[in-house]
Amino acid sequence: MTNNKESRNSLSRKLLFFGYILLCVVGSICVLRILFPERWEQLFHGQAVSRLEDTEIRADEQLLAAKLHKVLANSRWPVGAYRYHKAIGFDMTPGFCAKMRNNLFSICSHQLGYRIPAFESRSSFEKGGVLSIGCSFTYGDLVEAEETFTYHAGRLLGLASYNYGVCSYSYVSSLLKLVDLEDNGVLDKLAPSILILGAGGWLEERSLTPFYPTGGLPFGYAFLDKKGNSLFIRQPDDIYSVRHLFEFRKKYFPSGIREAELTPERKRLIKEIIPRVLAAIRDKENRPKSPVTSEELYNFIIARIHQIALAHRMQFVVFWLPSRRFPRLSSALTHVLGAYDDITLVDGTEATKNKPSDQVFSPDGHPTALAHRELARLVVAELKGEKQMQQNHD
Repeated sequence: MTNNKESRNSLSRKLLFFGYILLCVVGSICVLRILFPERWEQLFHGQAVSRLEDTEIRADEQLLAAKLHKVLANSRWPVGAYRYHKAIGFDMTPGFCAKMRNNLFSICSHQLGYRIPAFESRSSFEKGGVLSIGCSFTYGDLVEAEETFTYHAGRLLGLASYNYGVCSYSYVSSLLKLVDLEDNGVLDKLAPSILILGAGGWLEERSLTPFYPTGGLPFGYAFLDKKGNSLFIRQPDDIYSVRHLFEFRKKYFPSGIREAELTPERKRLIKEIIPRVLAAIRDKENRPKSPVTSEELYNFIIARIHQIALAHRMQFVVFWLPSRRFPRLSSALTHVLGAYDDITLVDGTEATKNKPSDQVFSPDGHPTALAHRELARLVVAELKGEKQMQQNHD
């Protein structure tokens, strides 16, 4: 009896031990798959894939493949900061907040999609503020949200601010962003009293090509084109639409974190997307000069933004932003605005022209925090001056 009992106890202990070992193994596998999905792919899928001949990148494409990987892995933007947008091409992700990978500033957005400081609520808002659209100069690349001219201008006017500037946007992108805000009822929710379009000479060429200005990733978004005498917004050829880049990036970084290792799975993904990149490069190199003139571009953009501003009772301000490349206000823009008596044109070069270049421009050419403060003061002074003149006239 005793021996049988001891034998059963011994068997139970062995079963418990093996059960414990099995539980540990299963648990370790689950942790590996959840926390390190890319490593799992490499160990249990990537190795099998790497043995297939068709995953090898051709010798003449290896330099391009290395460049693509470097651009993706070393990007300063956190994965998820941008999202694909069918009409615009891409947009900032609403409700997103993180530090840039170089830790220079935070990238945080309200649930309604505009840039906010990291310390502000992503859900609450005040109506009737200042709404801005534009590119990285408006967004405030390299400065915090609370250091941008939009934020300062709102504070100086005693109003809320809604910074809808997005890095790499063009005039066309900005217009489409405003249309999207109107179509989705955001303009009705925010009821902005002032609309600022961030303008600049570099945006003219950018608006007439499908290739947005991001080095190493030649994918396309909406641009202004011409057929006969008609101007229209055209989407890029599907083969190099930015949609493919977003789908590719999601597979490339499934964990949501940019990692530097060029795994077999990533090599396979790069091999799949190289034909799209090569098609974009060929199109970019052989693309003829756009038939759209600067004046036609401004006529198209200003008319449509003006129409939206009127419909929502917003005071429309065109804010020409200073840059090293384009130190003077565009004559095409001033000529177009001459046909309107209810659009305020502010020449931002006045805010920085008497200051040392290294104080108002960062090494890559974007306005510094000091420049943004001066720009805000200038645009507010213009707006208050116009209001005072109107009161005196009344």
